[in-house]
Amino acid sequence: MKNLTRIVALVFVISAAVTACGKTETDADLVMALRDAWVADDTFAMDLDVACLASGFIAGIGGTEGAREYGVTAANIGDSWFIENPLNETDALAASRKMFACGGLVEVILGGTNEFTAEQAACLRDEVSPEPLIAVFASAFMAEDGAELAARYQDEVRDAVRAAAVVCDLDP
Repeated sequence: MKNLTRIVALVFVISAAVTACGKTETDADLVMALRDAWVADDTFAMDLDVACLASGFIAGIGGTEGAREYGVTAANIGDSWFIENPLNETDALAASRKMFACGGLVEVILGGTNEFTAEQAACLRDEVSPEPLIAVFASAFMAEDGAELAARYQDEVRDAVRAAAVVCDLDP
């Protein structure tokens, strides 16, 4: 009887622990949490698809598995976690590339969507290669480790923007 009581108690403790853990986080949970955090602190311009950006970011870091490697959960994803746990260059670039696929980031980075006519925005997209912009953007997710990546591409971005300003007839 004493052993049966211990077994029942052990089963109860194990089932309580499993229940306390709750459901397994999914990519969708992380995307929603990141989207909500970015919307709450106005991280991106209102006319960008923040859900697409968040989805691209989560996919770029490897989904829930990649997030787990960085100590990221839906509960802490909005807490500047990449400052304490910066992304490695590969993940930062992958996340940024997927985010750029959502559209609109080139215009926002180069001056804001309200700064250009539709024709000028299209010209910018055509004239400025996204790769150096992606690299500079990715460096922000790498904390101090991103300084070297940003430095590698800053001159290229500057030169491309200057050239595009002439071609696209942008005011200085």
